[in-house]
Amino acid sequence: MGKTFSNFIKLSISVVLLVFVAGASVPAANRPVNLAAGSFSPDHLTLSWTQDPGKTQTFSWRTGSSVKLGLLQYAKTSDKAAFLSRAKSVAATVQKLSSDFGRTNLDYVTLTGLEPGNTYLYRVSDGKNWSTLHSFKTEPMVTKSFKFLIFGDSQSSDKKYTPWKNTLQNAYKFNPGARFFVVVGDLVDRGKNNTDWNAWFDGAKGVIDSIPAMVVRGNHETDRAFWAAQFKLPQNGPPGAKGLTYSFDYRDAHFVMLDNTEENETIILNTQKEWLANDLKNTNKTWKLVFFHKPPYYSKAKRANEYIKTAYGPILDKYHVDVVFNGHDHAVARTLPMYGDKSVESPSQGTIYYITGRSGSKYYKDSSRKSWDTFFYNPTDEPNYIVAEVSGDKLTLKAVKQDGTSIDTYSIKNVVATL
Repeated sequence: MGKTFSNFIKLSISVVLLVFVAGASVPAANRPVNLAAGSFSPDHLTLSWTQDPGKTQTFSWRTGSSVKLGLLQYAKTSDKAAFLSRAKSVAATVQKLSSDFGRTNLDYVTLTGLEPGNTYLYRVSDGKNWSTLHSFKTEPMVTKSFKFLIFGDSQSSDKKYTPWKNTLQNAYKFNPGARFFVVVGDLVDRGKNNTDWNAWFDGAKGVIDSIPAMVVRGNHETDRAFWAAQFKLPQNGPPGAKGLTYSFDYRDAHFVMLDNTEENETIILNTQKEWLANDLKNTNKTWKLVFFHKPPYYSKAKRANEYIKTAYGPILDKYHVDVVFNGHDHAVARTLPMYGDKSVESPSQGTIYYITGRSGSKYYKDSSRKSWDTFFYNPTDEPNYIVAEVSGDKLTLKAVKQDGTSIDTYSIKNVVATL
């Protein structure tokens, strides 16, 4: 009798814990957002990295302006029923943000001391309402290959951002092992408009809270403070562009994210050039991949961006960047290997420039194949994305339509540069 009663108590506690974790509060995603009221459940939950992907994870989310304390709970466990008994709590740093919808809080936490190659459960709170449980994985110590996703401009005239939502969700569904994703600028059409941002984040739910978003600012994200508050990114960039220009490593690849919006032309031509050269010079990774919004090798008519080519080209040549990924023109275009603004025979002698298409609703009818392109496709029929896979000395890039149809597949074998 005593043993039976004890087992009954244990089972009851487990059930209570599971119910509490899974549904004690209504999920934030199902609650209406009323910024004017100054209080709503946590939303815009986003993962990113600001430090080592193997041992840290950064989180950011939005709460009402009246909230005093944001919290994050996490535990290294796959057992949801045991989450509450194992979870550690961390108080968030709170940043105030003014927008067209009123004042809100942006909360963020960076966890350190995590174990590489592990899965963690987590949830966030405004001190009263908890999000549902989510999970994330730290970078493994050893892996033969890894995959990540690249999206062209996701801006949309559709106020619900349905094209962006479907493109991202399909890409993640078809590539469940993707470690993180990149958007190469112009995430939204109106950079300081909460209607656009609410729709963008809503479309990203289920992905952006599971794998990090390492994003690039475009010319539609005109407000620096608004951008920096929403996306917590590495602060290793040059003065005046921290969190806008940055770099990070994942396994044997070095990623560089540049900010080449119009308002920063002076930084592009001066501070960013010096920082870019030093950054590329000091990496020993096999792969060097660079991302920025406006393409030096364009596809749209009358938009050459020669000043960007002049600023970055010689540095990208000198340190033999393997691929440069761009947006802005909303087409899919892959150049021949380029060096000194001329095509060369092999990727070992130059850099591939890849315009990544569009993941939102906007496209241009005047984009066309140029003399430097070896592949061109204008996605006027539906959005697309890029699947990138690094496997030892091989990098494979696949351009895919929203529905999964293949557009382009291209592979590079990394060899000692013969410049």
